[in-house]
Amino acid sequence: MKKLLIQRAMTGEGRFVRQTGFPRFGHVVLSVEPSSSGGLSFQWEVSPAQIPEMFRDAVCRGVSRMFEPGAKFAQYEPDGILIRVVGGSSHDTDSNEGSFEIAAMEAFVMALAPPPDEAAGLPGSSRGCPKCGGDANVVSKMLMLGKQSPREERAGARRPDQLASDECLPEALLAAPLQQFIQGCYCTRCGVGFVPDNLVKPAVVEEARKRAARRAERL
Repeated sequence: MKKLLIQRAMTGEGRFVRQTGFPRFGHVVLSVEPSSSGGLSFQWEVSPAQIPEMFRDAVCRGVSRMFEPGAKFAQYEPDGILIRVVGGSSHDTDSNEGSFEIAAMEAFVMALAPPPDEAAGLPGSSRGCPKCGGDANVVSKMLMLGKQSPREERAGARRPDQLASDECLPEALLAAPLQQFIQGCYCTRCGVGFVPDNLVKPAVVEEARKRAARRAERL
């Protein structure tokens, strides 16, 4: 098994927000640093006002599960990695353990990911939110894609839980073992994550436009 070594401190932020159905919220900021203690260790540096103590185990569990079988770093063994939990926030009613576990996973991936301009490396992105159409509230965000496009007619959807890695341009995806992640966009106003068209295969974009046109005709 390969060893995952950290040579310098890197910071990552993860935010899990769901506004439909049962609202959920979790927000974690991690500093991933080299450590002489070996293995994977954690240091809690946030106040209960930021992240309540009841979610501490969930944050640690989220990072640890990235190394479990089937996870992104399953082929790696952490060797001397210190995870400092340095920031975050919660919601009185919407936060739960699952939200913070997911947020911690994203924060860890963001810390190890290259900067947005290195991750995508493609010019001419259309950053308009697919829901409101605006770009004033759109920020860069690391998105997790599906492994393969689903069999049902969902290819080309612009929500990250529907778009699959094999529908995106290979050069837009992160290098292994992060090949299911892409530097996409997130509208803070609508709570919608999406992948710009210039990072998606042209055939997938064209099919999505055709389906949108057919839906418009039925209205």
